[in-house]
Amino acid sequence: MIVETGLQHFVLVGPSGKQAGRKDQHKIALQIEALWRQRTGLGGGISDLLIPTSPKEMKTINRLIGKGYRTKKVVGRKNYRKGLREKLIVGYLITVLAARFVHDLGDRRLENRSVVREFSKWVCKNLNDQYPNEIKRIIGAVDDELLNMRKPDWWKNQINQRVMK
Repeated sequence: MIVETGLQHFVLVGPSGKQAGRKDQHKIALQIEALWRQRTGLGGGISDLLIPTSPKEMKTINRLIGKGYRTKKVVGRKNYRKGLREKLIVGYLITVLAARFVHDLGDRRLENRSVVREFSKWVCKNLNDQYPNEIKRIIGAVDDELLNMRKPDWWKNQINQRVMK
């Protein structure tokens, strides 16, 4: 299968090698990269505009560098994830899975606020099952990559985005 790739961009990577979870990590990654290029003589021009000018920002950048944070160039997967989301919505996969969930639920009642959470857990429980099952077959018929989406939060987000549209 050919995976669509997006443009390359910088991300902030912590000392453990994992991408930082800061909400401003993309901005800080660009600032650290621009600062590094300036210090090594590779900077100049437009990249110098990214270097923080305020003492507060500079202190934050130096503190992060001191703790072992660095930048890493990665390929974006925005179009790839968007394609999966569209397959969920357009293909009515969630509707089919919801009907199966209600069937499996039987006479058991759930509070309104916990239905999405229980549904997401149910999907992931079926995906994490080591044996083939009907839910894996239904999801795999839409896209094999959806079989790798085994976290309840991912499924909850898809449902929330579907409801918001």
